[in-house]
Amino acid sequence: MRFSDYQQALNQEKLALWGEPVTLPDGSTLIGIFRWQVANTEVGHIESDQQQPTLEVLNTEAESWPDQLILIIRNQSYTLVKCFPKNNGMTLCVLTDTPDIQPNRVWQ
Repeated sequence: MRFSDYQQALNQEKLALWGEPVTLPDGSTLIGIFRWQVANTEVGHIESDQQQPTLEVLNTEAESWPDQLILIIRNQSYTLVKCFPKNNGMTLCVLTDTPDIQPNRVWQ
C-alpha cells in the first residue's frame, strides 16, 4: 500500500469522527470539519483573541470552489474567503459570517 493510500484512509477517518454536513448552493451536501480557530492578534498594543470560522474538506471537493461561495453549516450561512490546499489531501477553507439580509426584517 502506498503512503497516499494511508493518508486518504486517515482523512476519511477524520471526516467520519469530526465531520458534519455542509450544504452547497446547489443543495448538495458533503462532509467537512468545521471549527472556530482562535488567532492571537495585537491591535494598537492591545492583545486580542480573534475567532475565525474554518472548514476542512478533501482537496478534490474544494478544488473548483470560487471565492465568495455561500456554504450552510449548522443552519448558518458562511461565505468562503479563501481555500488553502494542504499536502495531506485536505484543504483548509477560511470562512466569514454571511450577513443576514432579509428585506422586511424587524429588529427588536
